[in-house]
Amino acid sequence: MRYNISMVTVTLTPILRKGIKYACIAPDSCDGHCCWGAGSIYIYGEDIERFLKYFKMTLDDFLEKHVTVDEIPCHHFKHDKLIPSLEIKETKEKAACHFQTDKGLCEVYKVRPFQCVGYPFWKMNTKNKAAWDKVVVFCPGAQVAPAMADAHFYTAAEIKKLVKAEQQAEYDWEKAMIDWKGDYKAYLRDFLDKKKLER
Repeated sequence: MRYNISMVTVTLTPILRKGIKYACIAPDSCDGHCCWGAGSIYIYGEDIERFLKYFKMTLDDFLEKHVTVDEIPCHHFKHDKLIPSLEIKETKEKAACHFQTDKGLCEVYKVRPFQCVGYPFWKMNTKNKAAWDKVVVFCPGAQVAPAMADAHFYTAAEIKKLVKAEQQAEYDWEKAMIDWKGDYKAYLRDFLDKKKLER
């Protein structure tokens, strides 16, 4: 059963309820530091499908070359076991995403994971003023975008849609890992086969 996303309540801090201008300015005016440091870049089935097409690789080769598997607790289910979490491998320097160049350029920007597409509009960043204030201090794009004529204006509805999509991706992955007893490779093969049939 899929997450009933329409029933999810998204709480936005007041400034975001009015909508806000935001633009990613990496690598010209930013070193892309949202892609390095603390935290990981999680990927899900849809992300992997795009990557496989982009790299023209097999699932096994992609997982071996580009993915780290971690064990994490469920957030959306009461489940007593840890589940696999797939994350983009990091370089040793600055714990950076290994798709990021030393100048902060994303080498896979056209097919970047949903987590990157949705940044900075994640649940953890949008729920209250203190969380959003940290984004503004940390992210140059959030600081200069209000003065940029070509920056996108994100309405509250757009921000909520991104937050809900983040929750949906997490929920679907957790549910799949519970149902497939943590066998992420078998699940992904099944997921990709079904995608081929849909086309």
